[in-house]
Amino acid sequence: MKVLFPVAAVSGLADVDAVTVAFTQLGAGSLYWRVPAAAIALAVVVNTVVKLGIGYLRGSPAFRKRIAGALAATAAGCRRRRDRLRQVVRGAPV
Repeated sequence: MKVLFPVAAVSGLADVDAVTVAFTQLGAGSLYWRVPAAAIALAVVVNTVVKLGIGYLRGSPAFRKRIAGALAATAAGCRRRRDRLRQVVRGAPV
């Protein structure tokens, strides 16, 4: 199951929809839904960072400032949720 994380990260570079559909099938009707859910979250974060990076590299200076603010907010939110996500993956009660 740990192979899901690298697959999710690479897939998140381009799209999140395919990862979401594929990984939700893995956890359907199972007690082991935490790992696919964490892999989907990883794909979403990777996809968001890629899109923000493209906007920063291709955008005007004014747009870059907006992107930098959005990236900072995303990073701050991810950092706060990191510990909770680790607890969920390890099987802590939800």
